[in-house]
Amino acid sequence: MQPFPFCSNNIHSTNGRNLANGKIHTGHAVNKILKDIDDEDKYSSKSIDFIKDIINQLSVNRADEYNDWLYVCFAIIGACKKSKIGRRGCSDLIHMFSEMCPKKYDEKDIDDWFDDNYKKQMEREKCQYGYSYLIHTCLKEDKPEYIVTGK
Repeated sequence: MQPFPFCSNNIHSTNGRNLANGKIHTGHAVNKILKDIDDEDKYSSKSIDFIKDIINQLSVNRADEYNDWLYVCFAIIGACKKSKIGRRGCSDLIHMFSEMCPKKYDEKDIDDWFDDNYKKQMEREKCQYGYSYLIHTCLKEDKPEYIVTGK
């Protein structure tokens, strides 16, 4: 798969494929992604792919432990807000993450949780969690080999 066009060829899709040399570069590349996401609404579909790639690298334990699941879900909503991803796309991402733990996944429970929390989070002036939490906390802890700091 080709690298995302807004990533300056620094990040490739992670669904069994590789990131640039198997790693996410947290310096310039991630800052460029986030700047592009801020600057251009047209990147929302690419942002969904980027979030999916992060989710695919997370530990199943994050979906299994309630507090971890909760914080990741809030971070997904925050990332969706930043990227101007709509309600349906955001819900799909929450379901994708939640399905990582099939023994606890219940579609209706996730829909109910999402309905109760999505609007509240989107109306907040500033989300407490988002891309930064997904990359610099979750991904860094779960797959440190995918993180390279610096330029």
